Amino acid sequence: MKVQRILLIEQLLRLGPETIESIWVKLKQKGVACSKRSVYRDLLSLEEHFSDLRTELQVLDGEFNRKQWVIVARKQGGHEREDTYFKTFVTEQLKPDWMRKLTGNSLKILLKNNYVIQQNEFRDIASHLPPDAMMHTGWGEYNAHYLDPVHLRNVLWGITNKRMVRISQKYHSKQVTYLFSPYRIIYHRGTLHAAGWINGRTNRDREFGIREIDLFDKVECTNERFYPRQSGRVADRLLKCRFGIHDTVEAKPEKIRIELGDGPAHFLSRRQWHHSQRFTKSTKGTWYLEMECAVNIELVGWIFSWMEHAKVIRPASLRKLMQERAEHIAAMYRDDLPPVDPTDTNDAHRIGR
Repeated sequence: MKVQRILLIEQLLRLGPETIESIWVKLKQKGVACSKRSVYRDLLSLEEHFSDLRTELQVLDGEFNRKQWVIVARKQGGHEREDTYFKTFVTEQLKPDWMRKLTGNSLKILLKNNYVIQQNEFRDIASHLPPDAMMHTGWGEYNAHYLDPVHLRNVLWGITNKRMVRISQKYHSKQVTYLFSPYRIIYHRGTLHAAGWINGRTNRDREFGIREIDLFDKVECTNERFYPRQSGRVADRLLKCRFGIHDTVEAKPEKIRIELGDGPAHFLSRRQWHHSQRFTKSTKGTWYLEMECAVNIELVGWIFSWMEHAKVIRPASLRKLMQERAEHIAAMYRDDLPPVDPTDTNDAHRIGR
C-alpha cells in the first residue's frame, strides 16, 4: 500500500505543486485511505530517494502542511524556480477544459494556499487574479473522445509501472495492433501524444515512434516489463534531434539557416521552437534563425506557415524541397488538382509527389 501511495503521489507532483492537504484529498478520491502524517512521511521518502536524470523534486516555501512539493524538468540557470512557478501557474490557468477534467484544477488549491509566483512582476497577478481574468481561444485544441481518458490512464500506467501496453489503431489506412513501451506523454500543439518504443516480431525488432493518443482505438495493459534506462537515452537523443515531434526522413540533424522578415523575427525570437535555436541580426539589419535538427514534415509545414516572410538559406536539400512543394501547391490551384492524400504523412519527401 505504501508503494502504491508513493507512486500516486509522484504522478500528482508531476502535474503541479501539491501540499499535504491537497495530496491527502486526491488520494482519498482515488480510494487510498491514509493519514496526513503518512502523506508527509511518503513525501520525505520521495525527497530522499527520488532519482531522475530529466526531472527533479523541488520543495517550495512553507512548513509542514504549508510546504509544497513539485516535480519539474531540470534546467540550467539562476531563474529556474521562478520560471517553474510562472509556467505552472499559466499552464493551470490556460489548459483546455477536457484536460482540466482529467487532472483537476489545482490552481484553486494554489490560490487557496496563498500561492504566489516568486518573480516580483508576477506576484500581484497571482495573488489577485479573478477566476475569469484569463481565457484561451481553444484554437487547434482537440475535442476529446470519451475513450481518451481511458487510453491516457493506461499509457500513464505503463510509464509508471514499466509495463508494455497493447495498442490497436488505424495507421496509414491500415488497422494495426502492436506492443508499445511508453516512455513519455507529450502535449504538443493541442494534442496529447505517446512517445516510446514500438515492438516488432521480436523484442530486438523495434523502433522509436510518437503516436497521437486520440487516434488509438484500444489500449490494453499487459504484464510484459520493459527496461527504459538504456532505451531512454536513445529516446532523448531522438527527441532532441526532431523539430516538433514528427518522424524524420533521416535521423541525421541538419544545420539549418532561415532568413526572416523584421516583424516575424521579433515574434519568433520570443518563443521556443527548438532547443538549438539561435536568432542573430547582421550588420545590415537582416534577421536569421539558425538551428540544428532533422528535416521532417512538421519543419516544412512550419516554414510554409510564414509564407514569404521566411526563406531557407541552407541546407540546399531543404531549399530544393521547399521549392518543389511550392511549385506543386501552385500547380494544384492553377490546374485545379485535388488535395494530396499521402500514404505516409511522416515522410516529408513523399508528400506532394
